[in-house]
Amino acid sequence: MIYRFLRWYARCGIKFFYKNVFIYNQTKIDKNIPTIFSSNHPAGFYEAIILTTILKKPVYFLVRSDYVSIPALKWFFNIIKLLPIYRQTEGLNNVKKNNEVFSEINNSLKKNAFIGIYPEGTTKYQFKLNPIKKGISRIAIGALKADIPYMKIIPTGFNFSQPDKFRSFLNIFIGTELTLTSNEIINKKDSVAIRELTSEINSKMHDVNIAISNTEKQNIFSKLQIILINNQLRHNNFKTYSKNSALPKELKIFSQKIENMAPEQFSKLKKDTSQYFSILQKEKINDFSVINDKVNILNTVSLILGLPLFIIGVILNILPVIPALIIVSKYTKVYEYKAVLKVLIAQFLYAIYYFIVLITGFILFSYKGLILIFLPLAAWYSLKYFDLLTEYFNSIKLAQSSRKKEIQILRNQITKIIS
Repeated sequence: MIYRFLRWYARCGIKFFYKNVFIYNQTKIDKNIPTIFSSNHPAGFYEAIILTTILKKPVYFLVRSDYVSIPALKWFFNIIKLLPIYRQTEGLNNVKKNNEVFSEINNSLKKNAFIGIYPEGTTKYQFKLNPIKKGISRIAIGALKADIPYMKIIPTGFNFSQPDKFRSFLNIFIGTELTLTSNEIINKKDSVAIRELTSEINSKMHDVNIAISNTEKQNIFSKLQIILINNQLRHNNFKTYSKNSALPKELKIFSQKIENMAPEQFSKLKKDTSQYFSILQKEKINDFSVINDKVNILNTVSLILGLPLFIIGVILNILPVIPALIIVSKYTKVYEYKAVLKVLIAQFLYAIYYFIVLITGFILFSYKGLILIFLPLAAWYSLKYFDLLTEYFNSIKLAQSSRKKEIQILRNQITKIIS
């Protein structure tokens, strides 16, 4: 019961923070088959929470033991089913505790559980994969030897446009499953079976993840994917969680195009892209406004009439968010953890705040005070109003910009190259 509520509550936090979550699923996920999700690791432990909100079944994720050992988080992590993995740097005695964890994993897989693993072994926001470690193969083969006749490994790729930026985008590519049976490994030496499986997983992971080796090309891709995403948003009315969206796969294909692009063509693309986004930054305009003019009578009337409710919604809901932003800004030095900590701390403080507001409203105004139960709806309205307001004023700034024609020409040139 608590887990289901937290999963729903986490999903709400993701919807508030990210403007769109695009999900492409190549695999029909059967909840009655033991499955390991092999995920890249660009955003702290946020991938585990996000994947849990997508699937209809709990996912037991393996994380560094120092996360689970933090007293203030231990209870929460236990509920959301994060399992500790101990590293050699933590001492031999601690490493031996992994045997208990592996036993728990095997018992869970026998009950057709979902397990999540970060095979890279480290978190790093980048548009490429780190080498896949053998731990995931050892766990899978160990499970098959523990009387589990068959299982699946499903590669999963997370691509954050900007992990810690409010109202940015998230793309999730759930790839083609790898089916394993105990018969396949029964006559193989462990070392051989582990090496072969690691190679297969590595190949599958590259199928679903952005893999650009050159840092310069990674930086250009990070900008160009915004253009591709906005092109999709212009022609389609996506829900916040867009399941079965082709966009994650299209971005993967586009990344391969960037990776293999001829030097002279990439040089031209780099020049135009850098110039385009430099102008947007100076003019304080976003890319979406270049292709979607939000200034019309309907939006103007909506913004005018909705302004009072927007202000009320912000005033009533912003208080618990501010401390979360301050805490993360002051104490979180690792970029990859900023987004997940911003959202989780804000949601934790908001839950406390919401409870206090409801009690206070009831004490002061009796049953009339229970109207405050709709506080989150006011927050959701304010969020949608904020999105429209941002796009509206960006459209005005573009219309008034002396470089409007130059901006549009540059974008058209870029679009022709990347199409």
